[in-house]
Amino acid sequence: MDGYPCTPSTPWNLILYQDGVDASDGLAKNHHRKSAIFYWSFKEFGMRALAHEQVWGIIANVRVDECKAIDGGIARVFEKVLDDFFGVASNMQVAGATMSIAGSVWGEPRLTMTIHAKAGIVLADIPALKELVECIGHSGMKFCCLCQDCIQTKSDIGELLPTITAKAVHMSCTLLSCFELHTNESIQATVRRVNALHAGLIANDKTVVQNGEDYRLRCQVLGWSWSSANIVLQ
Repeated sequence: MDGYPCTPSTPWNLILYQDGVDASDGLAKNHHRKSAIFYWSFKEFGMRALAHEQVWGIIANVRVDECKAIDGGIARVFEKVLDDFFGVASNMQVAGATMSIAGSVWGEPRLTMTIHAKAGIVLADIPALKELVECIGHSGMKFCCLCQDCIQTKSDIGELLPTITAKAVHMSCTLLSCFELHTNESIQATVRRVNALHAGLIANDKTVVQNGEDYRLRCQVLGWSWSSANIVLQ
């Protein structure tokens, strides 16, 4: 707190880390004990502290089988985790979290402090990121959920690319200035477009999407897939 004063205007950075943990035998056919676990900590603790599990908390531990049964899957669980930190009832950036800790010297009075935090960092491997935000992931033409124009070579959709996106920068480019990052607004626009394609597919509207294969290719190019969990992004 001395090194990083914490106020609603200068909040700490909350780190959210999601990973799958499987307590089953790796060679077993049934992995019903596999769980999706959400951990949290603060960037301001620093790398030396973050290397120790004692500074990481667990906010959710859900069996993967149960996640699959939920409409929206792990992305819906992630939504609930974010709501615990930044929901209407308890917004950690606005109201903060007040706690009392013991002094560093025996007999000192306890210290009361309020921690304000924003969603700062999401940690996960590529499959987990795909599950959290319902993006296409590494199988898409636009495989990076943070970039608007970063692409990889896909022969089956190369001809379709000019009809959907005005620009593209190959992933092998080493000039970071060539890439354009997504914004909240651009992600929302992309999700709205995918949702419209999905609605057209369900309604068999040929003016929106020709068929299931056309829908799949367009989602690959856009870099996002349809999910009931992403409807809230609209």
